[in-house]
Amino acid sequence: NVSFPRQIKQDSSKRYLVASEDDPNSDFNYSQVLIDFFNNYKIRSSIIYSRIKAVAQFGEPPAQDELYFHTDEAQYLPIIGISENLPEIHNLRGSEQFRIGNKLILGTLEIRNKILDRDLTINILGFTIGNISSAIISDFGNIWQNSQSTGHFIATLGTELKFSFKSSGFPVMTFAYGYANEVNNIKNGAELKHYYRLALINPF
Repeated sequence: NVSFPRQIKQDSSKRYLVASEDDPNSDFNYSQVLIDFFNNYKIRSSIIYSRIKAVAQFGEPPAQDELYFHTDEAQYLPIIGISENLPEIHNLRGSEQFRIGNKLILGTLEIRNKILDRDLTINILGFTIGNISSAIISDFGNIWQNSQSTGHFIATLGTELKFSFKSSGFPVMTFAYGYANEVNNIKNGAELKHYYRLALINPF
């Protein structure tokens, strides 16, 4: 068993992670290689947010560690965000396809616009609402089992509204509500489907 050093580079606008994992104490014999990159590019009052994640597994991982596209919405908590201790749910907003395999590519592109930078005057038991923003969003990706694709490459398109529940100015959780669907479905006249989730915000 070989463990590779983890490399992380991070600043206010970028995060780059390369990791290889192989647990010699596990009852399952498998390795995983992960690359995760995001970037924020500011244009006037807007932010173009992009993310690419690629994962490849080798061997036989336990069922809970296999790579999925879920129909359950992804949930992200403040400060924790994307954490190895809280496995990420891979969900393409607007897609209802469930897929499973050992190789994954997942991407996101968003044009984010801040609507309100302050808190609303409403205060209920010390909680306020603030950091309201909107976004045009697109998720894309696919999953493979070895070299065999599990289906066509998926791309979605939609819009999203985010706001934070705050206590003493600190965001306790950020809620996102949006409408999206797969691009192929939209071309065929399908309507956008609503979704909601605890959102990943970087920088807003």
